[in-house]
Amino acid sequence: MARGNKYYQELRLKLIQQFGGKCEKCEEPDTTKLHFAHKIGHRLNYGRSRGSNHRTREVQKEPGKFLLLCNLCHLQYDRENQPTEEEQRQIDNYVPF
Repeated sequence: MARGNKYYQELRLKLIQQFGGKCEKCEEPDTTKLHFAHKIGHRLNYGRSRGSNHRTREVQKEPGKFLLLCNLCHLQYDRENQPTEEEQRQIDNYVPF
């Protein structure tokens, strides 16, 4: 395992503990099933997913913009909080540079 990957895995586990160590909806504690999800209104700041290491750094910098959810609650959360047409246009036209 590369040193950088180990660093991010340890940082992710530390952040999970800071968020309470379990899913905010169903209290699932299995860290392999937990995701950091953008809160409503903050997802447009990041564009499309750029990988787990990028997400881990963003959670570290701005934890108030994220929820800790298990994979099933994350899917449900995203389904219930679909972007408006204008938000979707911004997402579709997002250029990171």
